[in-house]
Amino acid sequence: MLSSRIRFAIRRTPVYGAIRFVRDRLEERRWNNHPDERGPAPHRLKVRTLREYAQRYGLRTLIETGTYFGDTIWRVRGDFTRLVSIEIDPVLARNARRRFHDDAHVEFVIGDSGRKLPEVLVNVADRCLFWLDGHYSGEITGRGDLDSPIVSELKHIWGHPVANHVILVDDARDFTGQGGYPTIPELREAVRRERPDWSFEVRDDIIRICPPGA
Repeated sequence: MLSSRIRFAIRRTPVYGAIRFVRDRLEERRWNNHPDERGPAPHRLKVRTLREYAQRYGLRTLIETGTYFGDTIWRVRGDFTRLVSIEIDPVLARNARRRFHDDAHVEFVIGDSGRKLPEVLVNVADRCLFWLDGHYSGEITGRGDLDSPIVSELKHIWGHPVANHVILVDDARDFTGQGGYPTIPELREAVRRERPDWSFEVRDDIIRICPPGA
């Protein structure tokens, strides 16, 4: 397996973008053609979803948990005026900072997003789009006390003075009640308690928790 340093270096080469473009198209085609074998949503679909919700709700700030290699925010860095990504693994975070050294509007925070999110929210005055993807998923991904900090993340978001953030949560299939994940029914009920008038939808392996009005 390639080290994270080598994989980041590859991403900085001109040819990587072309290879990734072809790979992502093939990945999405396979995903669409085999609905009974679907795993994670294709990267192209995730990027389109972020852009769709940012446009629908007029959001210019994206807060991501789980940087990994930064591929998601790389694709949408031109769609937002401010992007903040929280990564628990210090090596991944430092390498991501190097990858985005020319993008002054992209910020990185090192630490467990379940604990670091309040530090980010202190400097947030307008509603944001949240992309919650800060969970352990094997390989070199970072791991906190739990596989997923989603419960703490949502608690911090719902406690923020701005009450109408838009929340997208990746990897809905992992919400099985283990490792810090609630089940989907449990999460739906938690949203109903905290935000009774909000919509809750699971589609394309992405949980979509949205305020009314769009």
